[in-house]
Amino acid sequence: MATRKNTLKRRKSEQGQALTEYALIVGLALGALFLPLFNGRSIILLLIDVFDIYINSFHQVITLPIP
Repeated sequence: MATRKNTLKRRKSEQGQALTEYALIVGLALGALFLPLFNGRSIILLLIDVFDIYINSFHQVITLPIP
């Protein structure tokens, strides 16, 4: 019975640990996305530029006349 109580106490004290780890990892990932790495530009800005190039080329192909 005593071991069951100890196990329940340990589980209850470890419940918030996952949320803390998740928040820390998400914070570090977001920080890495917005850090200026490549010639003063962040990764998120590079991804936005790549997406813009893709959308523009896709739009150009779509607007071509059908032969």
